[in-house]
Amino acid sequence: VAADLRDFDGDLGPVPARVMAVTRAMDPQLLNGNTFGCGQPVRWIVLLQSGGGKSLEMDTFSGAQMPTSIRATGYCGTYFYARP
Repeated sequence: VAADLRDFDGDLGPVPARVMAVTRAMDPQLLNGNTFGCGQPVRWIVLLQSGGGKSLEMDTFSGAQMPTSIRATGYCGTYFYARP
């Protein structure tokens, strides 16, 4: 855990988020030829809750600086996980 931010600048405004520093930066291949990052090693993963706590959002970044916004340099992609 690199930081717990009270006001990560997400798509819908400031939200609490946990920033994870990736200790072994990589861009692993996923199903159907997709990759986890954006053709560069992922260095940061930002986790935040959405949907009233029923969903988890995971944003990946390749930049050298810890991201504090979805618009930070090195933004790669967003993944959503939802509970029924």
